[in-house]
Amino acid sequence: MPTLLLAPLISALVGILIPALKDLVRAMRTNPKAERLFSSSFGKALLKAFDLDAPKDSPETLFAELSDASKKIDGIVGRIEEYTKGREVSVRQLETQLSQLTQQEAETKHRIEVLKQVPVDVVPIMEAMLSKREKSSSYRDYALFIAGVVVSAIITIVLKHYGLA
Repeated sequence: MPTLLLAPLISALVGILIPALKDLVRAMRTNPKAERLFSSSFGKALLKAFDLDAPKDSPETLFAELSDASKKIDGIVGRIEEYTKGREVSVRQLETQLSQLTQQEAETKHRIEVLKQVPVDVVPIMEAMLSKREKSSSYRDYALFIAGVVVSAIITIVLKHYGLA
């Protein structure tokens, strides 16, 4: 039974390992420090084993690099598009706020113009009305204060009479 599982396990391991090693050798080949390794007979055999013995600047290699660069550029362009869309939303929000503030400014200017047109003769009349209100409210305040003092005195006398205070 264990030998039945061993064959698929080895097959899967080799299937994963070979492409990974091929990518590793391909990446090492682009490194200038590894040029000495690949000029040796072992390096040449390694390149041949992984079918990478084509020259560095072969059309296949160049097209593969171009494809990789194109994928990276597509990713960057996508990120730029997302950033641009975010900025567009922000600009729309600012435009909406600006239009609201402009409308509020126009309303405030209209109110100021209306107030400027009010004749100056009205101002003394308004002052007289306000001063009457202030006087009546002060008389009321004094009356309430005196009533509070009287009521608290009466309550104190009543509580003392019954011995509760």
